[in-house]
Amino acid sequence: MQTTEKYPRGVVRGDAVSSAPKLSFIKDGRNLIQVIKAHIVYLTADDHVCNLFLCNRHAPLVISRTFKDLLTALGDVLTYVRRGRAVNMHYVSSISDGHVHIQSECHNLNIACSKDALDSILASIEVV
Repeated sequence: MQTTEKYPRGVVRGDAVSSAPKLSFIKDGRNLIQVIKAHIVYLTADDHVCNLFLCNRHAPLVISRTFKDLLTALGDVLTYVRRGRAVNMHYVSSISDGHVHIQSECHNLNIACSKDALDSILASIEVV
């Protein structure tokens, strides 16, 4: 007897892709652009749009959603640091004097950090 099941018995559909990196699609005009969450470096808000910076891309993706909505959607990757600014802690190379330093293939910059956010970050990291 031949089975026509797409997935073998006992394998839940999500198990087949659980080890793959998490994917998100960002709407850019009429197109959906695939973004791997681990490649997101930081997010900034600029008036009514947000700029999403990726590790392998110089120009940001300009997204017409609110900062709060994007931070909620990408909260498992991004950490809030200041009004209109959130960073991926995997790209933070140093923290000093109210700034976080971000370094990736395409980005090398300091981003100011609020005192409350800095206290929260320092409480969540391990300092040796």
